[in-house]
Amino acid sequence: MSGHGIRWWQPGIRYAAQRDVAGAIYGLILATSVIAVSQQYEPHNSGVTAVTVIVTALVFWLAHVYTKVMAVGVREHHTPTWAEVRHVLDEEWPLVQAGLLPTTVLLLGPLGILADDAAQDIAIGVCLMELGLTGLVVARAAGARGLLVGVSAAISVSFGVIVIVLKTIVH
Repeated sequence: MSGHGIRWWQPGIRYAAQRDVAGAIYGLILATSVIAVSQQYEPHNSGVTAVTVIVTALVFWLAHVYTKVMAVGVREHHTPTWAEVRHVLDEEWPLVQAGLLPTTVLLLGPLGILADDAAQDIAIGVCLMELGLTGLVVARAAGARGLLVGVSAAISVSFGVIVIVLKTIVH
């Protein structure tokens, strides 16, 4: 799909961040929030949580695609071409792509490899790890070194932690 040799199905922050760091971080925050809330309502069904994460990410992805395609039409004063639509579809995919690894971990519950609650806990840990690594990788790619790289990673992780803390306070 992309000119960078990246495939839509490749999970991981490196691929998602190369394409759209904002979408990757947003997708991870979204996955973290869905998992955190689902733990409250479906603590013993990580399969339902996995489906919820993917469906939620797909809905947000489609909403982003729709609004960006509409913006292209307004900005360019024409009905967007199929090539423009495909470009936006690809450009926005990291929002879903970033959640593939946590979703895979969630599916270890229904497969009997992990207990459902353990799969959810580990999936949240994976989201936080990916958020931190995204902040780190992107800061390094931008030329940052030392403390600034750590600060970038910490800021990225803090978004997920805030979602988890809010879930704990509200529930």
